[in-house]
Amino acid sequence: MTSSFFEGAFVGEDRRNAGVAMPIPAEGFVSASLLHKGSCDFLTALGIFDFKWSSVVGRRRLSNMENKIIPQEVVDALQYYVYRLVDPRNEETFYVGKGSGQRVLHHQWQALENPLPLDRLQRIREIRAAGAKEQVIIHRHGMDEATALHVEAALIDGYPALTNLRAGHGAEFGSAPLEELIARYAAPEALIPVPAMLIKIEKEWRQNMTPAELYESTRRYWVCRPESRRPPPTHAFSVARGLIREVYRIIRWEEDPSSTSEDPIKKSNNTTTARRKRSSRVRRAFVGEIDHELQTLKGCSVRHLTTRGAQNPISYVNC
Repeated sequence: MTSSFFEGAFVGEDRRNAGVAMPIPAEGFVSASLLHKGSCDFLTALGIFDFKWSSVVGRRRLSNMENKIIPQEVVDALQYYVYRLVDPRNEETFYVGKGSGQRVLHHQWQALENPLPLDRLQRIREIRAAGAKEQVIIHRHGMDEATALHVEAALIDGYPALTNLRAGHGAEFGSAPLEELIARYAAPEALIPVPAMLIKIEKEWRQNMTPAELYESTRRYWVCRPESRRPPPTHAFSVARGLIREVYRIIRWEEDPSSTSEDPIKKSNNTTTARRKRSSRVRRAFVGEIDHELQTLKGCSVRHLTTRGAQNPISYVNC
């Protein structure tokens, strides 16, 4: 015989006052031995079931069951969901929760079974005593549990007058003034202690770049003359979105062969001028390695060291 279950229908905060999960046969019968009188009485009082004896099978028929619990096909469609309990007397949301299966109905069942004076249960009792019934709103469904936890937390932030005992999952990511978040997350300004070359890789930057991709995108090829700096840079900083993404110690420089194939010296009578023109146009790449001693600078801001809107992706610090 196939059975469906009230999944923890009577489980409350105090297990001494809690019942057990009841197997409910799909045909609408339940063995009398599985139901104690208190459970039958409170379910009947809620108007969920109409208990009738069957002298033939010796069981109790739950004639209205299929209309009062969530059918299995609906449970399957809802998956994990986030719900709100609303007081119809003033349209106030007084509880936010997440769950699956029959979870959304547990509060109503607990309200008469659980004597503890929990705020949400007391609110349901007051609503019922006034001749009304709490509204159940499925706010979002079709989610996995991790997503449902975040949606629940966001809703808890949005309804300040809740009876929830705890804040939602990941409360540290919850509602906060923008100024507070800027103060919390804004990167500290980088204090660079070495002669350095800042190389912006805005077009190439991706959050999931591998170390090899980041290195290749940073090191080549750039129109620059690092040897003309005093002192010349000893380090290259990979920069994107105003933040340091990696720090490399420069070992040596090499030229892009394609940028030196046509020697401008041959086209000029002034050898010195020609060399300068050639040097200013040559694209270069550094060969380097990650400097592990300066890793604390990763994630720091260099916005105070660069010119906003500057076209040149290269800038220098301490040289």
